[in-house]
Amino acid sequence: MIHVVGMDANSRPFSQHAQVHNISDHGAKLSGLEKRLAVGEIIAVQVGDKTARFKVMWVASGQGQKMDVGVKMVEGQRIP
Repeated sequence: MIHVVGMDANSRPFSQHAQVHNISDHGAKLSGLEKRLAVGEIIAVQVGDKTARFKVMWVASGQGQKMDVGVKMVEGQRIP
């Protein structure tokens, strides 16, 4: 589990836990998000005590009402 913080597609702040899949050196797939995010939005992903900023690259419907998103690490960030 990771912690995700940012603004949703309606420009409202959100903070929640999510699952991470398909991790690479530059990005990942996040699943289980309850809020709809907008492509291009910058979110913060926290793993333990480390945080990095990621750009939302794509958004898709996940299981039930939850969302899946593809994210790419913002340049200059370190993998959390």
